Amino acid sequence: MALSLTAPELRAQDTMSFTLMFKEADCEITTYMGYDRIIPKRDRLSPCGNPGEPELLSYSANFIIPPGKVVTEVILQDINMKQISGTYNICPVGFDSLDKGGPPEPPGPYVLEGERFQEPVSIKFRDPDSSIYGSDSLWPGIYLSDSANDGFFDGATIASVVAYPFQYRPLSGRLYLVKKIDIGLVITDASVFPDRPAIRADHIQPLYLAAMRMLVDNPEDVPAWYIQPASSENTWDCVIVASGCVLEANALDPYIEWLWEKGYRTKVVNVQDLNLGGSGEILQSHIRDWWRNEGTSFVQLVGISVGPDEIPAETLWLCKIDSSIINAGWGVPFADILYSSLCDWDYNNDGILGTLYGTTDGGGSWGIGPDYKSVDFFPEVFVGRVPIMNCDIGPSQVGNWVERVMTYERNPGNANRLT
Repeated sequence: MALSLTAPELRAQDTMSFTLMFKEADCEITTYMGYDRIIPKRDRLSPCGNPGEPELLSYSANFIIPPGKVVTEVILQDINMKQISGTYNICPVGFDSLDKGGPPEPPGPYVLEGERFQEPVSIKFRDPDSSIYGSDSLWPGIYLSDSANDGFFDGATIASVVAYPFQYRPLSGRLYLVKKIDIGLVITDASVFPDRPAIRADHIQPLYLAAMRMLVDNPEDVPAWYIQPASSENTWDCVIVASGCVLEANALDPYIEWLWEKGYRTKVVNVQDLNLGGSGEILQSHIRDWWRNEGTSFVQLVGISVGPDEIPAETLWLCKIDSSIINAGWGVPFADILYSSLCDWDYNNDGILGTLYGTTDGGGSWGIGPDYKSVDFFPEVFVGRVPIMNCDIGPSQVGNWVERVMTYERNPGNANRLT
């Protein structure tokens, strides 16, 4: 719960106080290959740790803060911790190898190789870190990240802090739940200000308001600190960016008419008219402009990802901590979140999109290097993609997709008709 300070009452630097609460029902402890594993059952609670370390859970806490402010310091004010009954041998993070020689025990993951999934493979844990598992010191021994990452959602500033609600003494097997964490966020005047949408249709704004309340841990502060866009009927609620061959075949026409019928003012853009040159960042800048000035909330990408009709699919680097991870191909997925979260994905101008942990090694999951900075994953617009193989068969593929979508949306109880 936030300290009761309204924007006019905040000084140039002040401390806002919040409380996070956790309970045993937020997770389930299962047995896995001779180890105990903590399975999260609460949103934003997820496994964490470096390979060989005990796999515990972290919680991504998000707080809306006043406009024009930024968090400069995170303070641990108080905790309340209890021991979970029993003793536990918490599994280590990471797998040492993939053994394709036999069936999995228990059933293992599928490995994507080329364009098809291979047979399940057996998995083997990386050896536990003896310096941790041979000690009874509290692990990880920290309860909060020592800094906050400031992101933006629909023009509001969101401060994200990582909390560690589980603590573990490996040698004795004692596991603890931190039931309550009191947090202080020191805020000061910001030097960077987020973009905000100028207008939005009345029937769409409740979606953003609901999303904002779900996103943050202090929803009671949303009315005071979320500046909502002006109501307007002169919006393009939905923009469809499509390859020219799809538009020439009129394959999307029934879908476009259906969107208008549902009340979504829809603009159609030929991707060739945007002069992207294969750049996802240029497409993002167009989407940002539509969101900011035209009230656009939904973007549908329809077409191919190569050639003159290309709708780019960018690779996003997830980390730069461990060069072996990068060399192995981890952390470089194709993703359209670049078009949904409209932040600067190349904030350090190195030509690499989406770096999470800056350029300093040694941060890992428990700490952050001194040059830590992150993109934010808070979406400004809802984005979908309908990929097609090529312009020869693409229009018929899109036609099939349109038929299935409209069949479902008109008769959502008859989904079996889609198969």
